[in-house]
Amino acid sequence: MAVADDFSPLMLKRFLRLRVEKMARTAYPAFGTTGARAAKVELRKLSGLSREAFDLAYDGRLHDVEPRRRIWAALWVDPEAVGVTLTDEALS
Repeated sequence: MAVADDFSPLMLKRFLRLRVEKMARTAYPAFGTTGARAAKVELRKLSGLSREAFDLAYDGRLHDVEPRRRIWAALWVDPEAVGVTLTDEALS
């Protein structure tokens, strides 16, 4: 059985947290929690998002398509390359 690709806000949150952890350990190993903060700033700047939008994504609460697309691009992931079109996630 094939697994569907998931580019939901929750999956974006998971990807972001894993990337921040990896960057903090490799690029900023001596800085501890400050390294994670520096990694978040670096990813936020790469995506070109405001702090508020990035924090929403980091918490899994960013539902707007364009900011999510920009963060995925900063993570070197292209949902459209695997046939997934991002949509606004309606809050329920």
